[in-house]
Amino acid sequence: MEIAIEFLILKLIGYYLLGSFRFNFNKIALPVGFIAYLVFFRPKINKPVKKALASLGLFVFICGLLIPVIQKSYFERQRVVNASSNNIFTINLKRDHNAIKHKLGINESTKIEDFVASFEKSGAIKELRYEFLTNDNKGIVLYNVNFSSDKNQYIINTTKVSEWVQYDRLITEEQFFYALKYLDLKKVKPKVEYPYYSIRCSGDCTSSSWNAQDSNNFLITDKGINKLNNKDLPVNGYTFWIYGNTTSYGDSYKSYILPIPK
Repeated sequence: MEIAIEFLILKLIGYYLLGSFRFNFNKIALPVGFIAYLVFFRPKINKPVKKALASLGLFVFICGLLIPVIQKSYFERQRVVNASSNNIFTINLKRDHNAIKHKLGINESTKIEDFVASFEKSGAIKELRYEFLTNDNKGIVLYNVNFSSDKNQYIINTTKVSEWVQYDRLITEEQFFYALKYLDLKKVKPKVEYPYYSIRCSGDCTSSSWNAQDSNNFLITDKGINKLNNKDLPVNGYTFWIYGNTTSYGDSYKSYILPIPK
């Protein structure tokens, strides 16, 4: 009697496992087990129970497909954070970045990449966008930040990535905001009047070895901004480009390099 009961329990478990069994074909999951149950199995004893268990297995199969999609959608949902200003001369980018991190629940330091800000002579921001990355127990996560001048808000989109080749070469947030502290855009933007102006930093560490003589290249140091001379070359560091814009291209470039200590 006990053997019969144990055998029945095993059969019922088998129906559940059959209903949840799947086969992946070209990255498409197929409920092969439940299809096999419908086509080949015709139970006569405990039919409602066996069908219910097979259906439960199918339900678990469907949940197994939906849960990762729901988790991914929730993780990558768009977030919005208010900006401290819509003027590049008064905006506090460091405080805003910390507010974004707080909104996203990020405690660790981040890496900055592809920072671009364009602004009018008055300082009114036309465009401000950048990316930053974290690398922790969740893996590498990319955050795309876009400033909306209409709403005076940052719109943040999140993506989990498998790898980021240049991650170790990217500028840290501490280095990035340290450099911005010395770049007074009112003073360092081109003296020639343009429709608008831009500041750009790729965030990638590069080696600068061009001829620095008679060119607009500067070093960002603890003592402020110093002219870059040939004797300083080569310089490994992070470059901030500041230039004037016409409708389709930039002109009057100046480069400000935050050097990495040798």
